[in-house]
Amino acid sequence: MSRLTFVVAGTLILGLSSAAGIQSNAISASPVSEHERREVRRLRSHFDSVLLELEAADVSALSRAQQARRARHIVALRAYRDYAVFPRNEGGSSYAIPYFVDRLGTHCAMAHLIARSGRADIVSRIAAERNNAFIRELADDTALVAWLDREGLTRTEAARIQPSYGLIIPPRPPRDGVSASYAAGSLLVGVLEGASIAFNTQPYTIEANARRRGALGVLAGLTGVWLGAAGLHEDGDTRSLGVANLSLGVVTTAIALRQLGRKIPAPPVVSREPQGIALQHVGLTAMHVGSRVRPALTLSARF
Repeated sequence: MSRLTFVVAGTLILGLSSAAGIQSNAISASPVSEHERREVRRLRSHFDSVLLELEAADVSALSRAQQARRARHIVALRAYRDYAVFPRNEGGSSYAIPYFVDRLGTHCAMAHLIARSGRADIVSRIAAERNNAFIRELADDTALVAWLDREGLTRTEAARIQPSYGLIIPPRPPRDGVSASYAAGSLLVGVLEGASIAFNTQPYTIEANARRRGALGVLAGLTGVWLGAAGLHEDGDTRSLGVANLSLGVVTTAIALRQLGRKIPAPPVVSREPQGIALQHVGLTAMHVGSRVRPALTLSARF
């Protein structure tokens, strides 16, 4: 197989790998799920910073009981961060706001710490009356302030623990049908690939023609692979057409690569140089001309 064939084969492998990666991302990372993953990363990073601050704080003024309860809350907050199930802002506001408890019952970090200490009543009341309030806005809640003091946490620390939540965009509905531009491109590339397959499955006696058609077939096939990979981003019929484009592109490229790797023997060379004349025999004979016998000269030669 020629060097050109190896280069084209490597390009095809890279193209297919990229297509597979695109397909995987299209399946597992829609814009909505990607938005949610960014939100989770942001919140976990927030809790990383808060945990460092809580662990570095001077707690020498706290009683031993307060220090022990505070330490338990730090451990619980670390587990909450690792579990990474946080409230969702699903349209309550277009900007980031707190949620003590979201509509699915998911607790924010502060609500989680309060509830696991046995004061679910505080959580229920705040969720019912002031669910989107910041901790600094709850300074007049005597039960919450007393709980913070008992647990060895300051209001400033509680405000740092409580994050706000960005808007979660609702999923976009799947799109039906295929766009006119994608359908036209698929038809054009499909015709070129069909012609390439027809040409590259015929025998050729001239190597230059075979290599030219093989190279054009690789180009058409890789175009089909690229077009198919683009279709995998979409949903419904466009995605199905993308799979078909990808499959036909792979087949077209494989047949073209086979044509490029085929060795065609050179035709035999026919010499056109003059060979000359070789005289083989000279002799005398008799010929009958009418009633008479005449002598005649005979010659034989090889050209």
